[in-house]
Amino acid sequence: MIPESFLRKKVKLLIMQYLEMDAEKRLKEALYHLRNMEQMYAIDQERFIYELNCFLITLRSIPDVLLEDFNKKYGLGISLDEELTPQVFERRAQELNKKDALCFIEWWNKRVGSMRKDRYGSVLFRKRNISVHRRVVTPDSIQITLTETIHLTDSVSIKVYDESGNLVREEEPSPPTTPVVENRPPEVDWFFKEIPKENVLDVCRKLFQMLKDFVTEAKAF
Repeated sequence: MIPESFLRKKVKLLIMQYLEMDAEKRLKEALYHLRNMEQMYAIDQERFIYELNCFLITLRSIPDVLLEDFNKKYGLGISLDEELTPQVFERRAQELNKKDALCFIEWWNKRVGSMRKDRYGSVLFRKRNISVHRRVVTPDSIQITLTETIHLTDSVSIKVYDESGNLVREEEPSPPTTPVVENRPPEVDWFFKEIPKENVLDVCRKLFQMLKDFVTEAKAF
């Protein structure tokens, strides 16, 4: 017999998944690609680039998916066969006199406009468009750092004197050993030309946090 506590947890999980916005599901999808990028960074460039393009496309889709989430929430009735743009959303909200929906789309327009002008956000919009409409997005530059560490040893002579100051024992220094050279694996970093001082992975982490904050703010409506 299945414990009642287990069934309650299962039902609660199913309810949470049902109530979860599609924009939140897209965030999870983007996080999946980001985690794969972290594992492949500077190790497998080909697979990293695959994940990078999926990450950019998924993350960029979140503002648009959020429009559909709130189209359903406010009952605007914009079908999946219709084009859903901010203009269409606002026009339907005006026709139905949905004040909450109008407040939401005003906020949405301001936040997306701000992201487009942001140093990091502009990279997301530009790179995603290139990935979808032109070609595969790749890092614009690579930096390889080679580090070599040399360990040196010193020799020491020992002299022992008695209470009268007479030398009673002397140990000659052992010959110095050959310096040990330690070669570390090269450190590889990839960069976008728009943000040349932060590697691609760090930029993507900031982009993910930006869209996560965006979705969190939207849930207040």
